[in-house]
Amino acid sequence: MLNLYVFILIMDDNDKTRLAFPKAEGLFLGVPEWLETQKIVCDVRVSNRQPALPNSLAEWEHRHCCVLPTDLKEFYARSDGVLLQWNVMFDDIITKLGRFEVNPVTSLTRLAGVGKTNPLLFLESSITTNRGHKKPRFDESSRIFELDPCQGFGKLCLVYNETKPNSPASLAEIWFMDRGFNWNFIGRSFSEYYRVALCHLGLPLWHYALTDIGLPLSATQWFNYFSPLRAALSSCLGRTVNIPTEGNPVENKLDTQLLFKDKTEKPTPKKSQTQQHRSKSSLIKPNNKTNILNKLS
Repeated sequence: MLNLYVFILIMDDNDKTRLAFPKAEGLFLGVPEWLETQKIVCDVRVSNRQPALPNSLAEWEHRHCCVLPTDLKEFYARSDGVLLQWNVMFDDIITKLGRFEVNPVTSLTRLAGVGKTNPLLFLESSITTNRGHKKPRFDESSRIFELDPCQGFGKLCLVYNETKPNSPASLAEIWFMDRGFNWNFIGRSFSEYYRVALCHLGLPLWHYALTDIGLPLSATQWFNYFSPLRAALSSCLGRTVNIPTEGNPVENKLDTQLLFKDKTEKPTPKKSQTQQHRSKSSLIKPNNKTNILNKLS
């Protein structure tokens, strides 16, 4: 199964099979089936959505004066958005964990307003690029649409940069806006982002793994458990990581006592006020007045 994830990651954008989904079930490329084989994973749920109607795609393009990327249009032709959710269980306690979502066409809405009426203009940073790509702006030079609300931890967006009023836009990129309204470049195309998203399994806050902020400690434990997928992603992005294979698998054992242990260490006993007074008085050096008093006595 791991070889499938490696295949997802190393697929070339020019490969004709990159988004040639034969049916709606193929949208997740076997990820739900792999999740169900994990001992701690439960309640894997996949939404079954009908394909988007061609008229709805054409209407969206006409209303926003934007041409949908070919790979995203092919995706919507298979399913009008997707939603994958799954939980984990420890000691009979179920916790919601994974969620991966792509908005349907009707929810592919533009962020805020445009021009001088946009309240987000004053939040823009003076840094205009990220990873060599021009950052989106909340004015008429960019058209920004929400692909994934990211459970309120940010927004995954389809961005058309360098646009002009009343002129159709066709070149789009994928960007992530974090809670600090900072823009982080994710991918040149929707298919590139989709592969990366599948390999992160919808783990909480996974988008931050691709930003300068990095993952918070609360999410790191889950990435440690699913480290083979993270290692495969790092190798795809040019980092030196050994990708596990069938002949040399990497076992991941979750030490629940280490991850979820209670803080049972006994606090060190505090010194009594008398002991503190003695310890402080022993550190006081005699001053000149004390020496004079000793001589007078």
